[in-house]
Amino acid sequence: MTRNGDFTPELDNHIGKAANAFNKLLSVMRHKSIKLPTKMAFHNTVVLLTLLYGTESWNTNVQEETQLAAFHTRCLRKVLGVTWLDHMPKEEIFERTDKTPLINTLRQKRFIWLGHMQQACLHHRLLHWEPRG
Repeated sequence: MTRNGDFTPELDNHIGKAANAFNKLLSVMRHKSIKLPTKMAFHNTVVLLTLLYGTESWNTNVQEETQLAAFHTRCLRKVLGVTWLDHMPKEEIFERTDKTPLINTLRQKRFIWLGHMQQACLHHRLLHWEPRG
């Protein structure tokens, strides 16, 4: 994060690393004999985890979330072999790949992280509690 709270350099870094990981898997993703669930398992394990690593603690704005979601949708289109010329809506892409929009995944990760932080805070208060009187 920069001094003014901008996540753009970190966001670009994450997208670049995820794109690099996806490009290394491109031959697998385009292979006709590999079934879609296997391709999605590779995508979830390698690309999505690389993209979303550490994003639980980010305070993103709409533009940054849109940039992450656009990269994710581009990857899913390539996995399915769908181009922009096919005019397939995002909803159908998510349905075919059994995925949800990336913002939902990001929010879920944030809620889980928030729960961990609340637990840690509670443990800290219990460990350092001193009775009055």
